[in-house]
Amino acid sequence: MLVASLICLPIFFHIVKKGLLAGENIDLFLHKFGSLIENQRAQKNLIASYWKLIGLFRWILTVLILIVARGHNELQIFFLLIISVVTQSLILTCRPFTDTLENKMTFLTEIFISTYLYLLLCQTDFMTALPLREPLALGLIYSVAFTVLANFLVFGKRGNDRFKLWRQKKLAARKHIY
Repeated sequence: MLVASLICLPIFFHIVKKGLLAGENIDLFLHKFGSLIENQRAQKNLIASYWKLIGLFRWILTVLILIVARGHNELQIFFLLIISVVTQSLILTCRPFTDTLENKMTFLTEIFISTYLYLLLCQTDFMTALPLREPLALGLIYSVAFTVLANFLVFGKRGNDRFKLWRQKKLAARKHIY
């Protein structure tokens, strides 16, 4: 899978670059390859147009870190933390998605990832205070639970918004019939 991802990354990069330079053929590009830049501010921001490719590169880098530094837990966590902080800064500066809530949730998820990695770093051999390990382990569990809860709340809010929109359309159609 890692090899396939490494092969696909330059191909996807070329497809998106070709589409951004297409000019008058942008509708044809969006019809063929729209899922590569779907829900992103591709027309306004160069990094946003390559956001899915950046995500794919990030996954490849994460897998490589986990494989190469498998005997060094501290280095793995440190490098993953660097990737997370870079991603946070890109989200803040580029706002890659057209939906503001999507940008906020992506940033919040990255904050949770960084918090989890900080707590995980405290569980390595650097932490010499053994009585603190159990509360930090509970902090790990709570950070994961809070992340899942936040995502479910956003999912519920979006579902509620769509239901209200659907309901308004139904009511408007009824009023139009009578």
